[in-house]
Amino acid sequence: MLVPGSNPGGLTNKAPLEAQSGGSRFGLQGRSLLGLSHLRKLGKVYKSRAAYPLEARGMIDCIAIGEVMWDLTVELEREVQKLEPGNVIYCNIELHPGGAAANVASGIAVLGGSAVFVGKVGRDLFSQLYIEDLEKRGVKVLRFIDEEAKAGFCVALARPNVERMIFAFQGYKNELTTKEIEEAREIIEDARFLYVSGFHMIRTRQAEAMMQAIDIARETETRILFDPADCEYIKRNRAIVHRVIKKSDVLFVRDIDAMAITRSTNLRKAIDNLKHVLIYTRRNKIDEFPTIIIRRTESRQSAAAQNEYILISAKGERKVSIESFKDRVRDTTGVDDAFSAALIYALSRGYELEKACRFAGWFAVEVSYRYGARSYPDRRSIEYAKKYFLER
Repeated sequence: MLVPGSNPGGLTNKAPLEAQSGGSRFGLQGRSLLGLSHLRKLGKVYKSRAAYPLEARGMIDCIAIGEVMWDLTVELEREVQKLEPGNVIYCNIELHPGGAAANVASGIAVLGGSAVFVGKVGRDLFSQLYIEDLEKRGVKVLRFIDEEAKAGFCVALARPNVERMIFAFQGYKNELTTKEIEEAREIIEDARFLYVSGFHMIRTRQAEAMMQAIDIARETETRILFDPADCEYIKRNRAIVHRVIKKSDVLFVRDIDAMAITRSTNLRKAIDNLKHVLIYTRRNKIDEFPTIIIRRTESRQSAAAQNEYILISAKGERKVSIESFKDRVRDTTGVDDAFSAALIYALSRGYELEKACRFAGWFAVEVSYRYGARSYPDRRSIEYAKKYFLER
């Protein structure tokens, strides 16, 4: 089901921005972007873009770059211990738009922020439906067209009270190139955040494109949020992961991913190693960046579980807990994307890190109560949560 979202500012043209892959440079008509020469915001004059507070930057909260991906969610009411040949397991199966980057962009738009999704699409039905879903949620789309490109698919096994299991096909000829990323330079420069997911860096050409986007963001101090996303990806691409971490402003990882990144046997050692890599080498006493957010993944037996996050910055370590009810959890697919979306939304508006994390934790829990990575709470609940977690 398509869930309508807000229609925030930023790129003002309603049609998706489009370019033919391999074609000439295209124009972005009707945009409202903050160029490098426009340094007057909020009644102040800044000597460079690097001096901007987040809330003083351009009208785009986040640019998210990735592939077109669909989630096929298989709902298992009970744990399947063994699959015998010839057996049929009867269960609920649902198809939802997914992909980490687009999920984050969708979440920001539904919360009332502005987000741009950048990706390569084909003329196939699934690509077109995917773009329509993003637009209806209020996401602006910069799409590059390749006639042969095909959408990717993830099969997500949603089991009661446990982390989801995913089988992924990332699509065909839908990787971006460094040249295409260069076409999006102005949007990256104008954004408050660039969202980077390890899921969208698995293939070589896509990884090169993402590194190009990261370098552009670093040139103009656009904040970078990195979610490595997958232990197996980390183990196979440790050098790339470390390169991205060193350039990131916010590192969001699960505890098991933190240990995989640092090759540590326990979380305490992993935290100390990550602090040395990301915080001690780039200590900033002005604000909370860079920061590390670690989500604890251990299961709990009680009906009411505490979703725990560890916040680590130059200002020290803090723990934030958000209560959820395990008997209501239906699907954990996309919960980390929902967390990243709400975190970016709150930080872009100048809220302090702990408040932003509590709000993000609430948003992630709400998504887990429904099937589909973009099954968000209603607008009334969102507005109440903003007042409760951010404004009081």
